[in-house]
Amino acid sequence: MSLLITMEGIDGSGKTTLIENLKKNANLELITHNWRDTELGKEIWSLLDKSRASKENNLPSTWSYIFLILTAFDELVKKVIKPNLAANKVVIIDRYIDSTLVYQGLENNLGTDVIQEVVQKTIDIPRPDITFVLDIDPQKAQERLNKRKKETGEYSNWDNLKLEFHQRIRNYYLELKKYFPERIYIINADQSEVEILAEVQDVIQQIYLPKKDLPRLTRVVIQNEKGEVLLVKDKKWDCWNQPGGKIEVGETPEEAGKREVKEETGLVVENLEKMAEEDIFFANLPEENRFWKGYFFRTNKYFGKIENKEQSKILDIKFVDYNSPEAREARRAYQKFFHNY
Repeated sequence: MSLLITMEGIDGSGKTTLIENLKKNANLELITHNWRDTELGKEIWSLLDKSRASKENNLPSTWSYIFLILTAFDELVKKVIKPNLAANKVVIIDRYIDSTLVYQGLENNLGTDVIQEVVQKTIDIPRPDITFVLDIDPQKAQERLNKRKKETGEYSNWDNLKLEFHQRIRNYYLELKKYFPERIYIINADQSEVEILAEVQDVIQQIYLPKKDLPRLTRVVIQNEKGEVLLVKDKKWDCWNQPGGKIEVGETPEEAGKREVKEETGLVVENLEKMAEEDIFFANLPEENRFWKGYFFRTNKYFGKIENKEQSKILDIKFVDYNSPEAREARRAYQKFFHNY
């Protein structure tokens, strides 16, 4: 079974140490890499680091940074990630697309969606199965970096940036949990190396080991004649989603889909077309509820009037454009299932 794991967090959070500890202790065959380690990546990192040292910042724009980094990612994907995933290996990457979303997207007010769209239309990098974000107070991270500099001489011009910058980056990383709740797992990096390693190994084993008798859920994509999709806004999670929910004992996934749509929206749906059936991992749910068997349907045949029948659970129901912020938010948790609708 292949697995793509990525490590993220501010400088000094302990990503490299964690990866080294995983390599020493893991029972799985691990392939670890950093985009800066490829032949092209080394040259690009050197250019970016030199640019950061310049007061004038000699790269023309934020997009210059982004396209250079995507070039390095493209090489990393083709030479390291895809070949090893095809060989059913566990691949661990130190900094991946989330770093670009944070440092260039959120920090420069571009957002995450526009960068993801560019990535999908150009190099189409594989999405991580799980992303560990090592969270630590920036002051403590800086103390670690200063200690490392004294002991090893390792240093980059990014280390010159003010503490306020690193605090913003930390906050942006924590914000990613809202965008990608299915794969962002926050680690308290102020723990000991042993504690961090044990927690990460436990999550990896949960994902890697075969699953039996999983709870089941269903989601239904309903489109109108304009191509708009029907979404419901969940009160508990304060996010948009497709109608659907847990499949009860004795129900087929299709029966549950129809029932959930009726209970949530008042609509009657027919001719459900199955899109996918997959195991799903939700990184931010309690351990006993992280794994589900998901069934995904779509239809454009529905009857009745939209009515919020579960106001205690649902804040709003509406049809929205496929490219609207609400639709993009709804697709995030199930991106690999909904790329074709």
